[in-house]
Amino acid sequence: AIEGVRNVPVKSLKDHLDALPSNKEATIVCICRSGNRSLEAAHFLQQQGYEHIINLEGGTSGWKNMGFPVARQIQRVR
Repeated sequence: AIEGVRNVPVKSLKDHLDALPSNKEATIVCICRSGNRSLEAAHFLQQQGYEHIINLEGGTSGWKNMGFPVARQIQRVR
């Protein structure tokens, strides 16, 4: 996982909008392993009125392949 990331599974995203910034102008980066589920999450958040959504192309796999740091512990929202 990428350090500092809050893990909100896309299937439960609508139930955990309170875990996201209340400021709809805040930048939110959506990340998943490959970039596909996060694209779904990004689209959903845009529908909720968030204005600055980024989908990390290539997901965490791409992040790791580029040599960026990863953390062993993640903050999971259930």
